[in-house]
Amino acid sequence: MARTAKDVVEIARTAPEPMRQGLKVPAGLSAAERRLWRSIVASLPADFFKAADVGLLTVYVRTASVANAAGDVLNAEGLVVVTPTGRRRAHPAINQWNAAVFTLARVAHKLRLSHASHVRDGACMTVAANPGARRPFDER
Repeated sequence: MARTAKDVVEIARTAPEPMRQGLKVPAGLSAAERRLWRSIVASLPADFFKAADVGLLTVYVRTASVANAAGDVLNAEGLVVVTPTGRRRAHPAINQWNAAVFTLARVAHKLRLSHASHVRDGACMTVAANPGARRPFDER
């Protein structure tokens, strides 16, 4: 079934609108989270984010705060703790830091903030088939 001009207009009307002024900082973020939010939004074109990206970007800046806090604890207390029974074991904050960093990587990819999110799947295989081609991660 062919699309009519009316269908195209309806599709365009329901497509997410890019943000013209950049994203506004949502309420409830700490000062450090607000600074990170503003620096991310300011570093990209005004129409980079859509209104639907607010939730993911909020998760990103809050998770970065958790990763920084866990990193601060690890820097202050060390990677190893001694239990009351005298056993040495990994600091519990390592788990928090690992989970936060993993989440940051996933959310950064979804928000198109990481380099890997701009490289198409199979690009390296294309280079293997064409030895003279540039790899997608080579400096330009």
